[in-house]
Amino acid sequence: MKKRAIWFFAVSMFAISLAGSIDVWAQQKESNSHTVSSNIQQTGTAVSDKSVQQKAKELGIQTEGKDNLILEKEINETEVKKEAKQLGIDTEGKSLAELFEAIYKTKLRKEAEGLGISTEGKESTALIQEINNIKVLKEAENLGIVTKGKAVSDIADEIYGTKIKKEAEQLGIQTDGKDLEALVKEVGQTRVVKEADELGIDAYGKDVFQLVKEVREKKVLQAAKELNISAKGKSIDELAQEIAKQDQEKAKSFELSPWADSSNESLYYYLLPDAGSE
Repeated sequence: MKKRAIWFFAVSMFAISLAGSIDVWAQQKESNSHTVSSNIQQTGTAVSDKSVQQKAKELGIQTEGKDNLILEKEINETEVKKEAKQLGIDTEGKSLAELFEAIYKTKLRKEAEGLGISTEGKESTALIQEINNIKVLKEAENLGIVTKGKAVSDIADEIYGTKIKKEAEQLGIQTDGKDLEALVKEVGQTRVVKEADELGIDAYGKDVFQLVKEVREKKVLQAAKELNISAKGKSIDELAQEIAKQDQEKAKSFELSPWADSSNESLYYYLLPDAGSE
């Protein structure tokens, strides 16, 4: 199996997990985008068109003569500033991107301190690595993995293999004599077929990538119906984006891969097979 570049991505993905979408942050710095998110406590939650006016009024924002796009931007700015103040951050003269960065760093330090990590004089990347170390070791302990004398990246690798084998067994997949790469592929594909079956999609004669496409389409259409979003004249991608504005958790469920991963609340990350280097 190609070796996963675990440690580099453990650090980078923790940053994304903590602060929300870095892509969105970058877009904000360039174009003042009005969507910012945080997984610790979501900042500037996108709201549906139907509730924009109400949300703005609740926040004391003047709505007269403003369209929903402008109101969503003002709602986001107001909520970001509110959260910054709650964290003791001075908002005077700071752009939204600067406030978002300050919120990110403050939350990172609070997370570190909560785990007993000294934050004095440490850069964010150092704190991320220390936090990740603790999270990985804790997960290993929960899984009964011996950690003594092992590098954290090796422990994370072992966690990955343990989780894949556990899921394989849950899906009724025989694990004896199979290497991890084979199991990763089989687990991911079995998961897709299982989900297709649960959604009433006929899998006969279809490859796994076609099933992934059909599963996603059906889940998007179902979610749109549940949220009373009209699908008329809209592509699946357009519908998915609209759903994400109203319910980000539902939107996450649309992402399905024929490759198994170790997605959970842990903060380390693993490259999928064939994405790493030898």
